[in-house]
Amino acid sequence: MENGDFISVNYVGKYDNGTIFDTSLIDVAKEAGLYDVNSSRTYEPLSFVVGKRQLIRWF
Repeated sequence: MENGDFISVNYVGKYDNGTIFDTSLIDVAKEAGLYDVNSSRTYEPLSFVVGKRQLIRWF
């Protein structure tokens, strides 16, 4: 990876205790109880440009 590269990643966000709070994977969302059939949310990879500071630092 280099600055300026456009990439897409799947992710699972967890608290220190292991509780999942967000994900790009629908199966993980369903298993964690995050999926809401009535939501307009789409589960897809997160896309960004490397080096453009489009994400929070720890990601």
